[in-house]
Formats: sequence, C-alpha cells, structure tokens
Amino acid sequence: MGQILEAKCKCGYSHDEIFFGGVKSNYKTVCNVPGINIETGQLEVVNLYDHQRAIINKIKPQKWYKKLFGQKRPIDAPSNEIITATYKFYNNTELQSEVSINSNEIRSSNFVMYERDNYCPSCKQFFLNFRPMMFTD
Repeated sequence: MGQILEAKCKCGYSHDEIFFGGVKSNYKTVCNVPGINIETGQLEVVNLYDHQRAIINKIKPQKWYKKLFGQKRPIDAPSNEIITATYKFYNNTELQSEVSINSNEIRSSNFVMYERDNYCPSCKQFFLNFRPMMFTD
C-alpha cells in the first residue's frame, strides 16, 4: 500500500508525485518517504529501508539483521547506489511546526508525518503542505 502525494508551499515551491510507502512495490523492501537532504537542502524521496541499510553497513558491516518497525528482517548488502547523504525525514519534529501536529496524519507503517505546515526547502518557512493525490496497492 502507498500513496502519491503532492507538496505545495505558499512561496510557490511544489513537488509533484512524491511516492510514499510501498507504492506497488514489495512492502518488505520498499518504504518511500520524503526527506530533506542535509548536503543539498533539497526535498527528496528516499527508500527508508535503503537509507537504514546504508547506515547499518557503514557502522556494522558484519551485522545483517536490524530491527525495523518492530520486526526482524534480513538486510542484504547494499545495492550499487549506496545512499551516503544524511537526511532529515518529515517525521522529524525539526521539520514540523506546532500547527503540523494538529493536522491530518499521513502514515506508512510506523512512519507518521503531517499534512500541513511542514518545513519548505525553498523559503525555509513552515508553510509546506502535503496532499494525498492517489492511493495505490
């Protein structure tokens, strides 16, 4: 299960087709979530499992299991595209305003973010809104 989201800000910034959750993929290996790339400052969609896999392999290369979302799942060696950038994901309170937590939740597994008043990478204010456009299997 997943969703396709749209992000829009009052400043004019927009990001169409943010694939959130599994989005017609294997839910055991794909959990796409939006986040801010700390190196570039841009909003990107990242497979949360690849990001965690890259961190695990960077810190403990011999450990192939990691507790993800309450279940033990095998962590394979990373693909050719190792995610080396560090991200702040939109479930992080640093990317949410106080108004955000009073808006509707957008959820995939244990990852929860909010629809309204999130951090905008363009104007650096908390006016970015996520809007579900479509639900997918």
